Amino acid sequence: MRYQFYYYTKFTEKLLDFLTETRIKHQVYDNGYVKFSLYSSQPDHQNLLDTLTSVYHCPKPLVDCDYTAKERNEAEFLWLTPCKYCIEITNKEDAYQYACAYEHTPTHTQRVHHKKQIGTFQIAKVPNLNTKTAFFAPDTGSNELFADHRIKALAEEHHLQGLTFLPLLLKNGQESPDIFQLTSPHVFGLSAVVRGYGETSDFCPLCGKEALVAASAYQMHLDRSQLNPTLDLMVSDSFWGEGITYSTQIISQRFYKLLQQEKLTGSLRIDPIVLHD
Repeated sequence: MRYQFYYYTKFTEKLLDFLTETRIKHQVYDNGYVKFSLYSSQPDHQNLLDTLTSVYHCPKPLVDCDYTAKERNEAEFLWLTPCKYCIEITNKEDAYQYACAYEHTPTHTQRVHHKKQIGTFQIAKVPNLNTKTAFFAPDTGSNELFADHRIKALAEEHHLQGLTFLPLLLKNGQESPDIFQLTSPHVFGLSAVVRGYGETSDFCPLCGKEALVAASAYQMHLDRSQLNPTLDLMVSDSFWGEGITYSTQIISQRFYKLLQQEKLTGSLRIDPIVLHD
């Protein structure tokens, strides 16, 4: 694993000259911005980062983990995150139970620290299913996972373990035959996370419940003894994030290989997980 330092910033001719001279691949846009990345695997990356900040006054880059195909293909479990935020849930007030309400200043908007699903979701419409994207997320960015009929068929054909496909209601109140909520009854808790790899604790000021906030460049580390190696999907309890916490989904290497084989990894972020004995 290496770190990627991603820049998207306004350019000057001097900055473009520097990027060309140092052979940093970059893309220039008509709006006056330039996009480029540095990687921690570059021997001189720290000097380049310092120069971009001190000489060319570039803003701090976004830092993320960059994995090789080998790392993904050798991981026993992988963290699956849908990046297609397009599912509009139209019955949030009925489908969720909220707890620990507070007022968000300065507008005094009421918000909550915790929510728990208690009902079936109703959605505004079914997304386009004629692409390589088979997993979806709510348009609010929360971390419920939705999957289409191709994933359900794949799970049934290959007898994938730990997957539960819940119905979604359409506008007319009928269940959709094409898209489902994907979850698992197999839940791992906060104690499964091995600490000290870029996560910090956050506590609800009302009930004291602990949550974990992951750094932008974070690789999940889990205790192997708290995972079931026979399962193809497991979910965490809702303990990630600031404000309203969310759960995460992890998949087996077998599930990942099937997604690759069927070319259904579109709009997915898939990070290898480090297991500790």
